[in-house]
Formats: sequence, structure tokens, C-alpha cells
Amino acid sequence: MTKLLNKYRVSRSYDDARRLANYDAKHPFAACILSPEDAALLAEANKLVRVSRAA
Repeated sequence: MTKLLNKYRVSRSYDDARRLANYDAKHPFAACILSPEDAALLAEANKLVRVSRAA
């Protein structure tokens, strides 16, 4: 998850957000060890993907 978070942190692209959200869906307990900053970044990526899928 760290690699995906770092990649999304740099690019902020939808594709990287989607990859991160998919990983989070498959491995939900990986989020338990995130720092508060990384948890906020993960939430941002999940929100971006949810909003894009709803449109």
C-alpha cells in the first residue's frame, strides 16, 4: 500500500486513485497501520473514485 500511496501522492491521477481504492477494498486491514497523513490521502483517493463512479 505504501508504494501506491506514494505514487498517488505525487501524481494525484484518477488511475492511481483507482488502484489505491481497489487495493484498499481487497486489503482493508492494511489501513490500520497508516499514519494520519496517509489515512487522509487514502480517504481522498477513495472519495475521488466514488464520485467518479457515481457520475
